[in-house]
Amino acid sequence: MSSSGPVTSFRGSQGHPVKKGEYLEAGDRLETGPRAEAVLRLRNGGEVQVRPNSVLLFRNGESPDRLSLALEQGSLVGAGSKVQAAELLISVGEKRVRLTGEARATVAVPDKEGTARVEVMLGQATIEGETGTQTVVAGQELVVETHEPRVKPDARVSHPDASIEKPTTRTFFLQRTGRGGVLVKSPGSKRFARIPRAQWVEVAPGTVIKLLRGAQARFGSEKGKGGTLLTGPGIVVVKETGADSPGSPLEHVQGDIVLSQRGPPGTRGSSFTIDGVSITPVVRYRQADIRIRRKGNRNIVIVNSGQADLKAKVGSVSMEAGQEATITNSSVSSPRMPAQAPFQIRHMGAVRVFTNDVQLPVTFRWKDSGGKGTLVQVSRSPGMARPLFSDIVTRQVLTIPDARRGTLYWSVAPVDEGGTIGKAEQGRLTLVKDTSYRELTGYKPPSNTIHESYNNTTVFYQNRLPRFAFRWNAIEGATRYTLKIFREQNLQAPVVNETTRKLGQSLKPGTIGEGNYLWYVVGRSDSDELVKALKGRRLSVRYDNATPDLQIVAPRHGLVAGSATIEARGVTIPGSKVFVNGAAADLDQAFRFTHVVKLNAGVNLINFRVISRKGVSSIYLRRVVRK
Repeated sequence: MSSSGPVTSFRGSQGHPVKKGEYLEAGDRLETGPRAEAVLRLRNGGEVQVRPNSVLLFRNGESPDRLSLALEQGSLVGAGSKVQAAELLISVGEKRVRLTGEARATVAVPDKEGTARVEVMLGQATIEGETGTQTVVAGQELVVETHEPRVKPDARVSHPDASIEKPTTRTFFLQRTGRGGVLVKSPGSKRFARIPRAQWVEVAPGTVIKLLRGAQARFGSEKGKGGTLLTGPGIVVVKETGADSPGSPLEHVQGDIVLSQRGPPGTRGSSFTIDGVSITPVVRYRQADIRIRRKGNRNIVIVNSGQADLKAKVGSVSMEAGQEATITNSSVSSPRMPAQAPFQIRHMGAVRVFTNDVQLPVTFRWKDSGGKGTLVQVSRSPGMARPLFSDIVTRQVLTIPDARRGTLYWSVAPVDEGGTIGKAEQGRLTLVKDTSYRELTGYKPPSNTIHESYNNTTVFYQNRLPRFAFRWNAIEGATRYTLKIFREQNLQAPVVNETTRKLGQSLKPGTIGEGNYLWYVVGRSDSDELVKALKGRRLSVRYDNATPDLQIVAPRHGLVAGSATIEARGVTIPGSKVFVNGAAADLDQAFRFTHVVKLNAGVNLINFRVISRKGVSSIYLRRVVRK
């Protein structure tokens, strides 16, 4: 057994909270709280889902394969077993609901005092009492008296099926349109039959439709016309409905199902029922696509395009493309949007984004156009062929959760109250592999030899400051040489003042940094007398700005930081501007920048935006995690 919320088991007068995996025995009583549910896996292979505010009593069955339960309060969903001889018996008052094989039914008590509701979703159920037996097939719902009527001995007993309302049966048609397998099982049949591709078949109420993975079938009330496209994998059953009342002819049983409807704006597809909530696809632009995913006791409704009208016993909800909602216990949550991406596009035009990720979630934003809404389209083709998204929405935000590297074309166009689509604004987003950072492992800065014969010298560098080695010719009479190097703006204190007997001197890396210097060599004798001083030479050390657009020195992508701030460092081409998370970065004469970025706990996406001299924007993204 598994449960959610407070579930209590009683053995006699002693009660205790039920734990997952606990075994229950005959004579035990199970009670669920107002927000609690329990799933019982029976020893004969069947399953029972106990809804909130329910009381269930366990009884001895006729055999291990034939189990008996008594529902005293609330509701449950009982599912039989694949074992042919297995049965599940559910008692409500003096009536017994028997499920055989893979039958599945909802039993609820009381709808009103002395009654119970039985709705069969798969297979069939028999309702047994002293006065006879009634049969309910898939798609039917029956309200039964939980106590036997008191009749006189000579009174006529009505036919066992007399209490079942016989509505005028509607006929439906099904056509397999895709390559996947579509199977149907008619009422009373024991086996599924595969239907040929492109052939229309008539399906009566109570028919079970099984769509294998990737299978597609068109369902409608008219043969060869329109209808709603179903995509599997999943199982649905055709319900019994009246001829004058369209109702919801399809009932979801298991699996994920996609409802698709094409046609002009306003076209409504066939209704679909799940957990007592009807779902109807409505076309807003060209088609409606609605995905229904089952997660445990919940059902997630996702609108990929068009509109979904959801009607529950209490209240109704309309959802538009990009929204999702949850169906739980026959009620519907408020529509919600997927989480917005950290990276957002707020302006039309062309934008390049350099990213280390193969897939990147992207959120698009636009201004409210008023009227009936906005036609939003996103595609990999400039002609919007096979779009990732194409529909009319009333909001001003759209998130594509898995945009891949390459170019995305997007457009927004206003739609007036009459449904006329106005002129569209165009945008282009190009996602490119990030090459702005290259980690140099085992890199050794190059050595530069500066000789007196070079006169004035300029040395350019990119990644790291170079190493320097100074050389000169021998001075007659000199046995020792002193190398002196001064910063050009400070000739009082030498940066280097080293003596050697050799005709050259190598400096440690970093001794000379970026800037302008003057250097010369003094020759002395063994008695320390000045022999000669060489003419001073000028040395300039400059940063070589040879980046194609932007180089980010730090942080590296995926860095894990322990502090609340981090330094973002890099360099751009001359004439460009750099913004870090929207704030302008200060650039030096070589167009390098150092910018302090605040980090939030968890994942941070640092946005580097560079604008070239011609006004072209490029965006670079770095993901940093703060512990």
